Amino acid sequence: RGPATPTQMITFGTPKTLNPKGKSLAVEAWFKADKGDGVIVARGGPKDGFAITIEKGRPRFHVRATDKLASIGSRERILGKWHHIAGVLSKDKTMKLYLDGRLVAKGEATGLLGKDPVQGLDVGADSLTAVGNYASPFNFTGLIDEIRLHFGEVDPTFFATVVENAGQKRPIEKTCVLACSFEDGKTVDLSTGKHEATITGA
Repeated sequence: RGPATPTQMITFGTPKTLNPKGKSLAVEAWFKADKGDGVIVARGGPKDGFAITIEKGRPRFHVRATDKLASIGSRERILGKWHHIAGVLSKDKTMKLYLDGRLVAKGEATGLLGKDPVQGLDVGADSLTAVGNYASPFNFTGLIDEIRLHFGEVDPTFFATVVENAGQKRPIEKTCVLACSFEDGKTVDLSTGKHEATITGA
C-alpha cells in the first residue's frame, strides 16, 4: 500500500447561519462521478448530520438525528455523466432523494436534527467522522458544481425546474442559505450569508 491519498475537499465550517437544528432542509448539487464511492456534500457526524453520497455507483441521502441514522438510495448507477442530485428533509421527517429532477427514493428520518453539528459543511469528503455507514473521509473522485443548501420547505417540482433551466443564470431563492457555483475556481458563496470556504487540495 502506498501513502494515503490526501483528502481533497472544500469546507464551509460551522457558522451559525448554517445551523440545521430543528429545520426542514434541502441540499443539492451537480456532479460527475469518476469513481463509485464518495461524499458529494456532508454536514455533521455520528450525533447529528446529513450527507449525499455515492456508494457502489448509486446515490444515497443520509440523515442522522440525535444519534439515529436513516438512509435512502436509488438503484440507478450514475457514473461518468453529469447529474443533478438533491436530498430533502421535511418538517414531517419525510426524506426524499431527487436525481435529475425525478423522485428516486423516499423514506423517513427519526426526526429533524437535534442540535447544530460540531462538524462543518464539507464538499467532496466527510472529514473527521462520518454521518452515514461509510468510513471517513470517503473522498469523492470527479467534479462537483452548484452546491446549494436550503432551510425551509421546497416545492416537489422545484428540482425538475432547476434541471430544465440548467445553464441559465439562476436566482438565489429565499430558502437558500448557501450557494456556491465555483466560477473561476473560486469558492464564493452567492447567498446573503457570504460564507467563507477553506479549500484543501481541490
